[in-house]
Amino acid sequence: MALENSAGVAEATAALKPATGGENGKTLVLGLEHFIDKIGYQAVEYRRRGIDVLYLVLDRSGLSRVKAEQFAARVHVVPESLFARVLFTIGVFRRERPAFCELYDIGRLTLLYALIARAAGAKLTLILRGTELWTGKKTRLRLAGTRLTLRLCHHIVAKELNIVRDLKALGVKEDRVTFIGNCVPFPEEEPRPMQAREIDLLFLNSVKRWRNVDLLVRAIPAVLREFPTARVVIAGFTHLDGTAYRIDEEAERDVLALIRTMGLQDRIEVAGFVSDAASYYRNAKVFVLPADIIFANYSLLEAMSYGVVPVVGDGEGAELIVKSGENGLVVERSTEALAAALVSLLKDDSTLEQFAVAARRTIAREFSIHAWGESMLKVRRLLCRV
Repeated sequence: MALENSAGVAEATAALKPATGGENGKTLVLGLEHFIDKIGYQAVEYRRRGIDVLYLVLDRSGLSRVKAEQFAARVHVVPESLFARVLFTIGVFRRERPAFCELYDIGRLTLLYALIARAAGAKLTLILRGTELWTGKKTRLRLAGTRLTLRLCHHIVAKELNIVRDLKALGVKEDRVTFIGNCVPFPEEEPRPMQAREIDLLFLNSVKRWRNVDLLVRAIPAVLREFPTARVVIAGFTHLDGTAYRIDEEAERDVLALIRTMGLQDRIEVAGFVSDAASYYRNAKVFVLPADIIFANYSLLEAMSYGVVPVVGDGEGAELIVKSGENGLVVERSTEALAAALVSLLKDDSTLEQFAVAARRTIAREFSIHAWGESMLKVRRLLCRV
């Protein structure tokens, strides 16, 4: 990373004062691309526990300010310029003096953010969401920065099972790692009856190569032969948003090309990043996720909390969420297996209703935002002893 006026950064960093606070101390969250619902729910849970949290975000989605107001959260949108962003962040540390810092791997600035947090005396937790340690995803310099950050941080929160394995392979001590999967708030409203729901099949996730959205597209003709009026929605094509935010644009364009090649443009509704995910969940019967990694996909948990029946691929951790034949179906990651599962479910409203009730029960018992808050509080207690 090339930063002009690096002497100014050094001077500003030197002026930082040590942070103070107990387990409920002020917290600064860095490295988020934007402020979205899943972070908003965490903000509400922190506030419920009396913890003051400030989020610094890039706002790739263009919706961060709206979402911040919706969740009554403290959110600052940082400058796009790397140098201005660093100075802005240092200024926030000097003004807020947080006791804790939660850092998401944002890329080129991750290591520098970690150094600033340590200089400020904050207890630093690195939060890894899934692919940060995959060597094919980063340059050697970026990987080196992430691994140095692993050494600098006081604790690591792993949100996927593969991260725990990757950290162990890197020699990170187990007592420095806490596994906390995604959790969601449980909607109080009762789900709509299946017959009143307008979306038969829903994929609502960022479209990534390893989520195998092409399998869903290829399965649709078989579904349409049995249900000619079936409504299918695939939401998560980030390059359709009109914002600068992109996740896996090549994979997105390949899926859209496949839809055109198969002549399904008029049968599959596509959308970009949606700000009203709940409205989709309320109206959907089946949530489809034929991915290589299932546990604990946030959109999957949200959908199940609204009583949308999950049909997922037999990817990593699938059985930890979906008990096949009880609260949904786990199927082989093939077009034929997926198509057969979807057709069989759509034929049977009674089974859909039973699975929907069980899916909601799974979320209420095992994946609530309250459980997330308890786990994060345990991490903060550990940090207080460091």
